[in-house]
Amino acid sequence: MKVSPYLAMLACGINFYAAAATVELYIWEEYLAPEVIEAFTEESGHTVHQTYFNDEDVRDGVITSGRAKAYDLIMINGASLRQLASHNYLKSLATTTANYQGHYDQRWLELCSTHGLPYSWGTLGIVYRESVSATPITSWRQLFEPPPEHSGHIAMYMDTIDTVGSALLALQQDPLTGDQQALKQAYELLIAQRTHVKAYQYGYDYTLQHKQDSDITMSLGYSDDQYVMAEATGQQDWVYTVPKEGTLLWAECLAAPAEKPLSEATIAFLEFISRPDIAALNAESLWFSTPNKAALALTSAEYQQDTNLFPAAALMKNSRTYRSLEPDAMNTRSRIMAFLENQ
Repeated sequence: MKVSPYLAMLACGINFYAAAATVELYIWEEYLAPEVIEAFTEESGHTVHQTYFNDEDVRDGVITSGRAKAYDLIMINGASLRQLASHNYLKSLATTTANYQGHYDQRWLELCSTHGLPYSWGTLGIVYRESVSATPITSWRQLFEPPPEHSGHIAMYMDTIDTVGSALLALQQDPLTGDQQALKQAYELLIAQRTHVKAYQYGYDYTLQHKQDSDITMSLGYSDDQYVMAEATGQQDWVYTVPKEGTLLWAECLAAPAEKPLSEATIAFLEFISRPDIAALNAESLWFSTPNKAALALTSAEYQQDTNLFPAAALMKNSRTYRSLEPDAMNTRSRIMAFLENQ
C-alpha cells in the first residue's frame, strides 16, 4: 500500500513544520493585525518578525544602502516603489503574484506596479481633536495658520513629498508641482508655521510614544491614523478630515529587495495576505482601506460606509495620485526639508 508523504512523516515522528521559517517584515508599527500573524503561523508553520520604521526617507535609505537584504518584504508607498524599482533596488513580483492579482482593484495595481503587491490605500489629510476645536477644520490653510486652540500643539510629519505637498494644497497649487515659484511659496508657508508646531514628528508616532501624556491636538496624517491615535492616548475625540481643496491618494505596497531571494515562507505570506478573507480581517481589524476588491464583500456595513476610508466620488475626482517627480523638484523639496530639520 502506498503511504502519503504526510502520513509517513507523522509515523516517523518528524515535525510537519520542520521547514518552517521566519518572514522578516519592515513595516509601519501597528500595521499588520496580530490575529492575521497568528492565523498565518497556525496554517503554515512560518512566523513573521516585524521591524518598524517611522520615516519613509529612513526606510528608503535602508533600501539604497544595501541593508534591505535583512528583510524579506518591505512596506513602500507606490511612488517611492516605482522610483526604487527603476534603479533595480526591488524585485519584480509579477510572476509570484499572478494567480491572485485579480483580487485587486486595477488603480492600486498600477500604483504598486509589477514590483509591489497592494496592501492598503487612502488619503492625505488632517487629524485633529474635535473637542478641542472651537472652529471646524475644513481647509489645509488651518494646518499652517491654525485656530488659537491648536497653536503650539501641532505635529508636522516630515516627508519630502507630503509635507511640502500639504503646503502646496493650502496654497491651492498642485501638490506635486515642480514649479520653483510655487515651491518657494510653500517653503515660506512652512517657515511661518513653525511657531505653531509642537513637534516635527509623525503625529501617529508621537501619540504612540507619549500615549496618555500626548499634548498634540492636530497633525498632518492619513486616513486611518485617528483610530490608532485615539487608542494610544485614550483621547477618543480624534477625527480625520480631507480638506476642501482636495488631497493626494496613496497606496502602500509590499515589495521585496532585489538582492534577497524570495523564500517559500515569503511566497506563502504574500498568497495568504491576498486571500479575500484574510485581507478583510486585516483591513477591518486595523480599519484601513483595503485595495482587495474581493475582500470588500466580506466586511461589515459599518466598514464599507465609512467615508474616511472610502471618500465620496466628488472628493476622489478632486484628488491626485502620487507620481514620480523630476530631479530638480525633488532636490528643491529636499532642501526645504533639510532647512526645517536643522532649525
